[in-house]
Amino acid sequence: MHMTMLEYPMSPTDLFAALSHSTRLRLALLMAELGTLCVCELQHAVGEDQPRVSRHLANLRQAGVIEGTRRAQWVDYRLAPDLPGWARRVIDQALAGMQDDPAFKEDRRRLAGMAAAAEPVCR
Repeated sequence: MHMTMLEYPMSPTDLFAALSHSTRLRLALLMAELGTLCVCELQHAVGEDQPRVSRHLANLRQAGVIEGTRRAQWVDYRLAPDLPGWARRVIDQALAGMQDDPAFKEDRRRLAGMAAAAEPVCR
């Protein structure tokens, strides 16, 4: 089951509002770079508790930036495949600009450490 909440075409205001919080931006960029990630991976990557990460993901989903697919008790998230081309280009450019950002580098390091240590609980 795919979960998206956008009922109208995404506007630039919608996209920038959704990405205006640093955690939401980092979550979206992790998905842009790595593809589908589950909540536990995203939570581990950004170092925040599950309720907070889930609220950020809900905001991104409501804006139409991401979609979730339920798998048993877990939800896997990815960028919405029907993102307008202009929105995907904005996200791709933001990803390129964040490559040297210390917080984003740390997110990727934590996520890589999680994968190297053991299989995630949710996989």
